[in-house]
Amino acid sequence: DDDDDDDEMHVHHHQEQGHHHHHHIRRRRQQHEDFVAVKCIDKVISKRKGKPATVKLVRMLLRELALTSVMGNYVCSTKLIGVYEDSRYLFIVMNYNEGGTLYPHIHHGMKMTENNAAVVIYQILWQLAQWHSEGFVHTDINPSNWMFVKEGQLWVKGIDFGLSQILNIHNKSDRLTSRRGTPAFIAPEVVGRRSYEYKADIWSIGCLLFQMLTSRSPLESNPLELSRIDRNALFEITVNGTLKLAGDDWDAISPPAKDLIRKMLCRDPMLRISAREALRHRWLHQPQILRYIQRHPALRAIRPEEEANDDDDNSSKIAVAIGNSGST
Repeated sequence: DDDDDDDEMHVHHHQEQGHHHHHHIRRRRQQHEDFVAVKCIDKVISKRKGKPATVKLVRMLLRELALTSVMGNYVCSTKLIGVYEDSRYLFIVMNYNEGGTLYPHIHHGMKMTENNAAVVIYQILWQLAQWHSEGFVHTDINPSNWMFVKEGQLWVKGIDFGLSQILNIHNKSDRLTSRRGTPAFIAPEVVGRRSYEYKADIWSIGCLLFQMLTSRSPLESNPLELSRIDRNALFEITVNGTLKLAGDDWDAISPPAKDLIRKMLCRDPMLRISAREALRHRWLHQPQILRYIQRHPALRAIRPEEEANDDDDNSSKIAVAIGNSGST
């Protein structure tokens, strides 16, 4: 429209990852100035030979745009603003989340308090429940794909839907088969190249919650180990390892928090808790957590789930694990 002619955009921050470039852009629109995030995708596969993008790559880009447009249309996901291109690059413009990703808050010895972790996990589970109800499986839940909207606040939004998949919600037997995601967060059924569905995302959230509370992955025995393990070794631990919720890291963590982690990191996806079920878990129904969700102006769309009855607690039936035994 005519207002677009008055836009001025200036690069504020740049980060390059392979063929993807991530920019934070300051946009001046008439008298209003704000920031947007721009994902810049190189359309040329081979820079050396200068070959044009293949049909396959074009389809991948169009697919990512479609997924971003639909999956970003929620209170806890990053909204697509527009798409632009030139002869070399495709620019995907999205809302800018100034608080940064979860990653620096839970690495290198950094941990979150239980209350803060619960507020964040509640939002992620709520968003997943919405996506899953529409047939979307994110497949790449990790701390770099969730961002704080504002500095000093706990409102988070999901980003990067390029690996997301779609299941037919009218066909209960529809399954996915391709291995996708970040190695330390991939569910056992995905690692084993078995068919999988929505609950693969729940395993990833369990890994994320484990890391929020301890600053390490459930796949490692100490904070420095994970970076030294190759992908195949990680996959072996995912499939055959044992989950341990004991030691100094866990002494101060409440039994309900441990219980939810066990239910998320259940090796059998048929017994693993779903997003809707997790939202009813007692750890997420502490008054201070629900108050934060209900009082935050932007989160009013989130309606807290009813709390599960103790009679519905299936923890005694669940095979806890990255492995099936040895958990504490």
